[in-house]
Amino acid sequence: MALSVVAIVAAVATVVVLALVNRSSGDTPDEAAVTSTTGARPSTPTSRPPTTTSRPRRTSTTAPPPLPGRVIDNPAAHLSYRVPTNWQVDATAKPTVAGVDFSGTAAYGPYTCGGTGYSRAFATSATAQNPADKDVTAEKTATTFTSAFGRVYFPGATVASPNIRPLQVDGKKAVVATAAVTSTPADPKCASTKGEVAVLAIDLDNATDTRPRGIALLVVAADLAGGPDKPAPLTEATVEAILSGASLR
Repeated sequence: MALSVVAIVAAVATVVVLALVNRSSGDTPDEAAVTSTTGARPSTPTSRPPTTTSRPRRTSTTAPPPLPGRVIDNPAAHLSYRVPTNWQVDATAKPTVAGVDFSGTAAYGPYTCGGTGYSRAFATSATAQNPADKDVTAEKTATTFTSAFGRVYFPGATVASPNIRPLQVDGKKAVVATAAVTSTPADPKCASTKGEVAVLAIDLDNATDTRPRGIALLVVAADLAGGPDKPAPLTEATVEAILSGASLR
């Protein structure tokens, strides 16, 4: 993923035509355009990359223990969550993906390769809604954004169909969608060849006669293989801990 310390700016313009638009924390939707112009991302894989193309999914219904670390409180996403203490939080990093403005961004494992800055993983959040689809669901939204983040942040990526796991967050219906990503970077010694995008999507159940429901989103994108040996990739346990530690605000 490109750009260390989550300096997620439009280094490469990418257009993703999707129907979802972003919404601020106020009552009135922010009718943003449905084109995404993000490019650079926190980046590649890890020391001694695994030999499998994706990690086995957790099947236990027991949540991992609370994650010690930095608290990110993001009113625009209606979410509060934690990232590990060795992650770097950047309040100025506000990527736009599929027309939705994300914030509350933090990155793990910054490094430089070939004169370019990278990082191994990042987390970011937003609230999205679809004015054209009053029946939009958390599952539809999570599926949309696993694909969108995979294609924007992994060069030439093929994004697999996500694994969908239903759950509840603070009494609201939610899902976690996890998709394996395979990419073909120009320099596999520097950038990831395999990765993963995990999206927590929570149905806020706040639709009115004039406004469709909002879906709170927490996205974690991480490298699995490719690039230099160090820093090491993110573990599945850490991804699960970040997602499961989210709460509505």
